[in-house]
Amino acid sequence: MNRGYFLLLACIVASLITSGVTAQGQDENWFDDITESVGFDSVPAWRLYVSDVNGDEYPDLMIINGINKRNQLSLWLNLPADPELGTKSDRIFVDFTEESGINANHNPEIDGRVADVGALADIDNDGDVDLVTARFYYNKADYTMPEDEAVVMLNDGEGHFTLMPVSEIATFDKMNATNTAFLDYNLDGKLDLYIGTFSFDHTSVPSIYMPDYLFQGNGDGTFTDVSAASNISSIAQPLYGSNICDWNNDGWPDIITAPYCRTSGSLWKNNGDGTFTDVAKEVNYSSQHRGGDNGQALCQWEAMPADFDNDGDMDILQVLVHGGYGLGEDRTGLAINGGAENNYELTWSLTRIKRSAPSTAHIGDMSGSWIDFDNDGLLDLVINQSQYPQANQAGTERAYFLKQNASNRFDDITASLGLSDSLLAPGASEVIDFDLDGDDDLLIVVNTNKNQNNIIRLLENNIGNQNNWVGVRLKAPENVNRNAIGARIMVTAGGVTQTQELTAGHGHFGGQQPLIRNFGLGTNETIERIVVRWPSLSVEPTIIENPPINQIITIEGNVSSVEEELESTSQLVVTPNPANGRITLHLPVALRHTGSATIVDLLGKQVQSYSIATGLSSVDISVKDLTPGRYIVRIEGEDGMQSCSFILQ
Repeated sequence: MNRGYFLLLACIVASLITSGVTAQGQDENWFDDITESVGFDSVPAWRLYVSDVNGDEYPDLMIINGINKRNQLSLWLNLPADPELGTKSDRIFVDFTEESGINANHNPEIDGRVADVGALADIDNDGDVDLVTARFYYNKADYTMPEDEAVVMLNDGEGHFTLMPVSEIATFDKMNATNTAFLDYNLDGKLDLYIGTFSFDHTSVPSIYMPDYLFQGNGDGTFTDVSAASNISSIAQPLYGSNICDWNNDGWPDIITAPYCRTSGSLWKNNGDGTFTDVAKEVNYSSQHRGGDNGQALCQWEAMPADFDNDGDMDILQVLVHGGYGLGEDRTGLAINGGAENNYELTWSLTRIKRSAPSTAHIGDMSGSWIDFDNDGLLDLVINQSQYPQANQAGTERAYFLKQNASNRFDDITASLGLSDSLLAPGASEVIDFDLDGDDDLLIVVNTNKNQNNIIRLLENNIGNQNNWVGVRLKAPENVNRNAIGARIMVTAGGVTQTQELTAGHGHFGGQQPLIRNFGLGTNETIERIVVRWPSLSVEPTIIENPPINQIITIEGNVSSVEEELESTSQLVVTPNPANGRITLHLPVALRHTGSATIVDLLGKQVQSYSIATGLSSVDISVKDLTPGRYIVRIEGEDGMQSCSFILQ
């Protein structure tokens, strides 16, 4: 071998070592289809909303199945499985729809309600997620059942939802919604609501577009229309989705829209004074850079923000239908954020995403999900290509699994995962760490028989736990909305900072991700720090130095109020007790400067130990590897040792 070859090999090895990333080949063991074992056998679905509705920390699932029909909402609770079932997972999903009341109508004589889009968040700041739904219609002829207005439903904390009296969001005749998303646009600690819309009648010539709506939350489950005052209603475009993120790093949430073919979309800059300005042209945000397949106008179905290149600002995955692979044709691509030095201008990039697909395929991409497959600290992608138009005979409609490499480009690994032929014509997907083991699993809606009902698949992640990770759960301080929607979490390990923002409601006809967020650490065995920037003008960022890894940690602001509460007991507390797989240690002040915790059995034998970062008020620990029985947690603090017993079921 020549000297040049050895130099190249040395560079590759050095790159792998310094990046802190394990080199792992892709194979069919990365994901297992566990759909049937968790209770989702042949469950129909269209859009997916992941959220903890009963307060047990595990993510539950709300499903919307189709449009313009009643009784299409279903709610599934994520519960412990019966050990006698012998399933691979220790969690199952149980249909809780009837008990939840989510299909209730204001008219008790009507069975069910039309709900085509929705989102879940704590709008009355009582500690549980509530629900807003709205409806969609394509043209006037489709607008049947006019009594089924947009609604607000409050949660009792256990997953039972009750209709609020007719809300202001229901008073807008024929509001044609394609997306609902929560944000705190004025940072007053009360969640507000943005509703993206389509047209008054899309079949009229010319089409009459509908402006979008912004409703200010009053903190009690009611809303006030501020669409005109905020300038949101000044532009009318037919949308197929929208997303919320802080595009320009100024602490104020901005709004990014995904337009349906006729227009190029908006990027609403939050001015910080209650108003928004559309800066799409100034910063080069558009769905219509060039034409699509055979010159067709491109339809953008999603605008999914993420800091995929770990440079501290939000980039955008623009999911497009009517795309093409030919010269001069556009397709799904990335809008790269130039950061402060470039005034946050976006640069359109098609070359970063490489897919193994026939060059003649008409591309019907309908949705996309950011997910770190192997917890190496680089976000990967799932892009869902479906039947658009329905008569597509190319046979290429499938999910694409795209792994980000060290140069921030995405390689198609679908075939090596054995998933090229099993996830056909997918419409939507959402990440869900359903078992809280630190790696993100994937829910995906597929159509195994063309033009038949779509059904759910749950793919369990088997590769992520081979790298290190940390999960972050936020507990909002005073003056911040209870879910901390809009908070920015920054995790620094190995000199690289990953950034995620908490959202509630996103994408094409809605979707939602869990509020507990996972961060892959690769082979890094320590975290330098975690910084949380809260959505508030009065709360300083929270900084946790050297937190533990491979567990979920709770981070909260306004620690002083928590200290006052705990000082009244000054005792270590373990919840839940009895436990099933996970426990949370609630630390009084005296134990917040210790370095470790140990778990011993009743004979005094140490069975597990954990490090605890300074300043944490609670620590989440997995005990799924222990056998059922009674155990004792011991922690040594400034005022001596404290212990607390718990029962593991």
